[in-house]
Amino acid sequence: MFRIAVVDDNLEYAQFVKKKIHEILYREKVVCDVEVFDKPMAFLCEVVEEDAFDVCFLDIEMPSMNGLELGRQLRKFGNRIIIVYLTVHEEFVRTGYEVKALDYICKKDIKRDLPVVLRRLSEESVDDRKNVYLITERLRTERVLYEEIIYVFRRGQNVVFALTRGEVMERNALQRVMYKLKGREFVQIERGYIVNLNHIVRIRAREVYLTNGLSFRASKERIDEVRERMQEYWGGSR
Repeated sequence: MFRIAVVDDNLEYAQFVKKKIHEILYREKVVCDVEVFDKPMAFLCEVVEEDAFDVCFLDIEMPSMNGLELGRQLRKFGNRIIIVYLTVHEEFVRTGYEVKALDYICKKDIKRDLPVVLRRLSEESVDDRKNVYLITERLRTERVLYEEIIYVFRRGQNVVFALTRGEVMERNALQRVMYKLKGREFVQIERGYIVNLNHIVRIRAREVYLTNGLSFRASKERIDEVRERMQEYWGGSR
């Protein structure tokens, strides 16, 4: 399901965009949840506290905080939300490149351009899902990119994902997690640890050194497999 936010100080226009998004994605048979914000700070607070949305449509010209500054704040906090700008002035668009905005839509052309952008989002989300691990914890669901995961380890009845941006935890069994990661760039180095081959710097004896500066000792039973998987992965068979 697409989780979409529309942020525009003109509430009537934002509701219009919400309606058009629903109409277009319904025809495309894509399930979505669209929420409207007329205050940029209210949206920013919700996004920072929770991974609440996949995509946001931001009006560029807003009085309290313009869409360009809002985009900078989102990236400052490390948020990977997809940004699409709404504008009446095309000259503002180039500034969107610095926050890696996906696209922009001129408000006068929204009926023409919105379907194109939504179709692109829908197609890209299929590819993105192939590269995302979903962590489910009670009422919370969080998407983690495989490339973000440095290693995974067991802590009591939980599994901890050590990411490039911190740690997240899931109540799960390590073997179940390994099953979900099977066939990807991950290898179990010992009973309680799974590491991402992308984040292995080197192996000395049985010590596996990672990009975050930590190292873990592989078990005698698994070290050969770890070396073999690393040689295969970095030897050009990816």
